[in-house]
Amino acid sequence: MRPRRVLIVHPYGHVGGPDRFVTNLVRCLTIRGWQFWIVLSKERPLAHTLHRLGVSVVILPSLQTLPRTFSPFDLARHALRTRTAVQSAKALIERHDIGVVHAVHETMWTLLRGLRDGSIGRVVSVHGLRFASPPWAGWLNTRMLSADADRIICVSDVVRHAFLGGHVPPRKLSLVPSSVDLGCFRPGVSGLAFRRELGVEPETPLIGTVGSVDERKGHSYFLDACAKLHERCPAARFVIVGHSGSDGPPAQVEFLRQLRNRAEALALNQCLSFIPARQDVPEVMAALDILVQPSLTEAGPRAPLEAMAMERPVVGTRIEGTAEEVVDGETGILVNARDSDALAEAVGTLLCDPVLRQRMGQAGRGRVERHYSMATTADLIENVYESAVSEHRH
Repeated sequence: MRPRRVLIVHPYGHVGGPDRFVTNLVRCLTIRGWQFWIVLSKERPLAHTLHRLGVSVVILPSLQTLPRTFSPFDLARHALRTRTAVQSAKALIERHDIGVVHAVHETMWTLLRGLRDGSIGRVVSVHGLRFASPPWAGWLNTRMLSADADRIICVSDVVRHAFLGGHVPPRKLSLVPSSVDLGCFRPGVSGLAFRRELGVEPETPLIGTVGSVDERKGHSYFLDACAKLHERCPAARFVIVGHSGSDGPPAQVEFLRQLRNRAEALALNQCLSFIPARQDVPEVMAALDILVQPSLTEAGPRAPLEAMAMERPVVGTRIEGTAEEVVDGETGILVNARDSDALAEAVGTLLCDPVLRQRMGQAGRGRVERHYSMATTADLIENVYESAVSEHRH
């Protein structure tokens, strides 16, 4: 194939799973001789992390996802910005003899379409299920990705089946689950510093969620479960880690405000903390006794895998990608979505049984080592890149 050089186009403007997907991908393939150039939509902490990994980062404000609107003005503006992004991508590809462009969002088919005339391999990774709803968006994204991408990376089997249901050829679909850096996420990491930050003693039970804060993640049900648990175990503390603060998307900012008001109404202010998104996730996971993943929909969540790698049991909802990762009764406990009583009951069961917590934690670590290591991801991604380039050899 052409030189092992990849241009990653990463339009997300906030911290989340796709950020760790990109950093893990760079870490595991750089040591195999791959080189990366990464385009971001704005300057943010991810850029500094990537610079430390030896990656060239380009900030391109014109880069944006396809707006979910029929407004002619918004669509025209998006078309102009995409044209600028395509021109910049072509310049980078030509200057550095790049062989693969990898877009990290389902609506980046708009950019891939502008690169169809070249000999470059075109890859897109899909990290959620929003591409499939509402139905018109699902129809559009599925058809265009099928036409404009050589390979589509699906973070879970549920995503892959969604594309198969849209009649995307199976040869274009590659299942590449989320990976965990087992060198960073390991049982020996200490969570004491994070506990001190919260004012939580080492022996105090600490239960939390980690990840972006929006309605799809089910935080409202977590709060209701916390209120029930607080009645049964007044010493327990709770934490929600991952909000974007006032700089986040407007919907997330408003949802955070609603959650804070709800926490106050439930009299949780003294035992619950809201913590912004941060980089020291291994230390955060190490500080927790139990990770709760109360999501209403989830394609392939990263937090449960990271908690399992830290030998922490997971209480999650029995939905889509979460059920692919967490083995009910073995590495955690799964309950029905939107059921705060069941969440509280499952957490309470684990709080009362440290031996069960330890057994589930160890089983979780083993599962991540077998199925979600960065080495496994490296093999799968290399195959994706090489097969995408092979589409243009003849």
